[in-house]
Amino acid sequence: MKTQVLTDARALNDAVAALAEWAETIRFAYAWMDTACPAWSQLPDEKITESVVGAHFAQTDPAVFDHFLAEELTENVGVIIEKAGTFHPKVIVGIKGSQARAVVGSSNFTRGGFGANTELNVLLQGKLTDDALAALTHFIDELWNRSDWITPAWAARYRELHENRPPKPPSPPRPGLESSGDYVGLESLRVTWPEWFEMLRNRFDSTARGGLRVPLFHEEGSYLLEARACDRIFDARTPFATLDRDSRRLLVGRKGVRASNGSFGGGGASGIFMHTVLEEPEALGALIDAVPRTGEVGAATAETFLTQAFALPSVGMAGATRLLAMKRPDRFLPVNGGNRDRIQAVFGFGITNVEHYLKLHEIIWSFPWATAPEPEDPFEREIWRWRVALLDTAYYVHAGSWD
Repeated sequence: MKTQVLTDARALNDAVAALAEWAETIRFAYAWMDTACPAWSQLPDEKITESVVGAHFAQTDPAVFDHFLAEELTENVGVIIEKAGTFHPKVIVGIKGSQARAVVGSSNFTRGGFGANTELNVLLQGKLTDDALAALTHFIDELWNRSDWITPAWAARYRELHENRPPKPPSPPRPGLESSGDYVGLESLRVTWPEWFEMLRNRFDSTARGGLRVPLFHEEGSYLLEARACDRIFDARTPFATLDRDSRRLLVGRKGVRASNGSFGGGGASGIFMHTVLEEPEALGALIDAVPRTGEVGAATAETFLTQAFALPSVGMAGATRLLAMKRPDRFLPVNGGNRDRIQAVFGFGITNVEHYLKLHEIIWSFPWATAPEPEDPFEREIWRWRVALLDTAYYVHAGSWD
C-alpha cells in the first residue's frame, strides 16, 4: 500500500479530485460539509454510495442537504446525529474493482478544510483488502448502518437551526498582541504621510494572522504582491464580466489557479456569491466597471456601488468592499470578518451597512496621510496608491474557523 502525507490545500484538493475521477464508487464520512468547498464540484453525484455527513453545531451548509434531496441521493447519503459526544470523522474512499484510494485526516469537506486552514491528511492507495483501507470501509459501513434519512422536513428545520446558531467565539490574540493597540488607535492614525509610511515599513510587517507572520512587502504571500496582481487586472481596463474566471476569483479574494493569498480579506465564503462572480458576473461587473480607476471618488461613489451591489444575490459587506477597495485602494478599505472587530473597537461603531461604511471613511479621509500628495520615490508612490486599503494590515486578525 502506498501512502502520501498531504500538508497543504493544493495537495489535498489534487488528491481528492484524482480520487473522484478514478473511482467507480465513492464513500465518505464527514463531520461537516459545505458547497463552497473547492472539491465540491469534483464530487460526482452518480458515484456516491452509502455515505454520511454530520450536523453537529449546525455547521454543515444547509445547501448540502438540499442538494442531496434535489438530486435524490438520500438513499445513498445519510445524516448522523450524535446524542453523546461529537460526530467528527473526515474520510473519503474511492473504490475501483479490487483497488481503493482514501484521503483521511483533519480536513472537513469545507472551504476552510480544503483551503485556508492548517490541516494534515494522508492519501492511501492499495488493495481494498489492505488492513488500513479495509478498516476505513468497515468504519463507514458502521456509520452508514446507524445513519438517519435526510427528509425535506428535517432539512427545513435544520436550515432554521443553522441560520440561528450561536456566533463563533473569537480567537484569542497572539501572545503579546493584546498590548499592541498603540499602533492601531485613532491617535496613531492622525499622522503625516511620511510617518504613516514608516509605520507600514517598520511595524505592520509582522501583522498577526492566526499567530503567523504576514509580510507586507516583497515576500511570497505578502500584501504587496496581492496588490500588484489586482493592479495588473484593473489597469488592463477589461470589463469585469469578460475577465477570465481566475482573475475574478482573485479580485474578490477567492483562491483559484491565480490564487489570492488572503491579504485584504475576501468575499468567497458564500457559494451563492461565487456563483454570481463566476457564472452571472454581468450585473456586479457593471457596478464595479462604473467606479473610476483614477481621479476623484468619494462617498457618493461608494454609496451607489454598495447599495446596488447589496441588492444582488449574496453580495455582502466582505465581497463588495473587497472589490471596491481593490479597484480604488487609495480611497477604500475592505471590511471583513477578520478586521471588523478591531475596526469597531478603534472607531467606536460596527460596520454593518452602507451608512456605517461611509461614516468610517469620513473619519479615514480626515487623516493627513490619507489626503497627502503623491510622493516622488517610486516604491513609496506604489504604497501611497494603496494607502487606505493597507489599513487592513493594522486591523486584520484571523478569526479562526470551526471547519
